[in-house]
Amino acid sequence: MIEIREVSENDLNSLSDFLSFQPPFSHTTKDIWMRRFNTWWVTNPANNSQFPMGWVLVEREKILGFLGNVPLKFLIYGEDKNAAAAVAWYVDPTARGIYSLRLLNEFLKQDNVSLFLFNTDSEELMRLLYKFGFKEYILPKFKKIYCLVLEKRKLLFLLKELSVIKRIHNFTSFVTMLISTQKFLKELLFQNFTNFLDSFQSEEYTSSLCSSCDDSYSNLWVVSNHQCDIKMMRNIGTLNWIYFSSINPSERIVIQCRRTRDDSLAGYAVFDILRQKPSDTAVMKLMDMCIEDYNFDALTSLLEVALNIAKKNRVPLLELWARDEKTEEFLKTHFPISKPAQHHNFIKFSDAVQQRSIPPVICPSIIDPPRGIDHF
Repeated sequence: MIEIREVSENDLNSLSDFLSFQPPFSHTTKDIWMRRFNTWWVTNPANNSQFPMGWVLVEREKILGFLGNVPLKFLIYGEDKNAAAAVAWYVDPTARGIYSLRLLNEFLKQDNVSLFLFNTDSEELMRLLYKFGFKEYILPKFKKIYCLVLEKRKLLFLLKELSVIKRIHNFTSFVTMLISTQKFLKELLFQNFTNFLDSFQSEEYTSSLCSSCDDSYSNLWVVSNHQCDIKMMRNIGTLNWIYFSSINPSERIVIQCRRTRDDSLAGYAVFDILRQKPSDTAVMKLMDMCIEDYNFDALTSLLEVALNIAKKNRVPLLELWARDEKTEEFLKTHFPISKPAQHHNFIKFSDAVQQRSIPPVICPSIIDPPRGIDHF
């Protein structure tokens, strides 16, 4: 008989074995899952004993399914509230159907949670979440990624990564691909980021790698997002957890920009160097950015350091996106290569949250969990 129960400490070893052998997680290992468990529940500043680690489906002590539960703190109309992110939902094909839904129901039954979060790009799962009352928020805001090519010799990789090369179904799709390839090569020819940086050089700002966050980081985020009614709390503990907790420095890069005159923080940016396998070519992707008052001198100072780090790590492609209209226009003007992008975030309020007559301004972020903590 298949049963459902909360995850216990005694389950973690067998659970890491179970997950590392499943097809969606073929690039992972048992050690990676144990590191994830540590980040989700041990170093997480929002976690305590009132939150389940998640739920498992078991049959005679054999694990057949899992849904993880990561607690978070959100500000909802200025009040500190509990939120929970669903992670690593997987059920063995032999037990899918009603048992999968039972796992989701356990997640949504938490009576101490005001906000439920789910990230997925699976169309099938999206349809299910709509039925359960989740609302979709697509990121980045302008649904576009701007790209800087650093190694033109990796042309085949670049064509695939930028979706220029696609499966050919007929003659029309073949012609479309040829036109797209020609357009990309033209854009690549006109890309000249070195001259762009030189034109924005300013001695007012200095950017460098950092290894921890202080009050200035959370204060800058509060000032920059004052119009948001609902957002993840960016206190020091949460920022350090997302940016630095159990993370290999070669995978997540945090860059700070400070004013030369007084060393005050003007902005910061977080990048991930991502590859499917250790042997794969990497892409350096922007995960989070906070800059004071549309300060483009600070932005270019951050980008100069990011560019040097990408080159040092032999990363052929750097990806950026904008959080606001002015930054979007700035990137559109200076980065000729771009591609469409959509990351699907889903949010559901609990019945206990008092809804107001005017819809709230909700500001999710690409780095909000699970993406911010699940990038190994």
